Amino acid sequence: MKWAVLLTSCVRINYPDDKRKEYYLRAIRDWLEKTNLPIFIVESSNYTFPEFNNTRLKVFSFNLENEPSTSQYEAKSILNAMEYFKNDFMNYTHILKVTARYYLDVEEIIQYVPEDSEIILQHCVNHSINWNNSEIYGFKIGHEQIFLRKTFRLFGPLQLWE
Repeated sequence: MKWAVLLTSCVRINYPDDKRKEYYLRAIRDWLEKTNLPIFIVESSNYTFPEFNNTRLKVFSFNLENEPSTSQYEAKSILNAMEYFKNDFMNYTHILKVTARYYLDVEEIIQYVPEDSEIILQHCVNHSINWNNSEIYGFKIGHEQIFLRKTFRLFGPLQLWE
């Protein structure tokens, strides 16, 4: 398996008291300094991360508005990123999606993921309310369409690449 990391972020530059940008910058530095994995980021409030110009971080930034849930925001961001980075992603079999506020030492862990894995979910789950945390999960490229589009059926209409 060949993995790439896709970080998801929403800096919200119009909210100066929001600390997310600070968390994102720290975590992105860690991904770049502490791992050899290819790092991609999709940023849904149009912030371009100029702090990382001339690094191996590949950035896709756009302005996403008016989704009724954070699940839809993230699903739409990932689907847009998969389209935007499709030529880059041709070199990989799997994507590890991580919320950009976090750095996780994953290189040793992903080598134990079975070769035929299609979707890899994190452990925290509450079956009684149909909830699974989604700060980190992995998927075989091509399978994102299946499970992310379901997010829109559960929470509302899908309107990609408007």
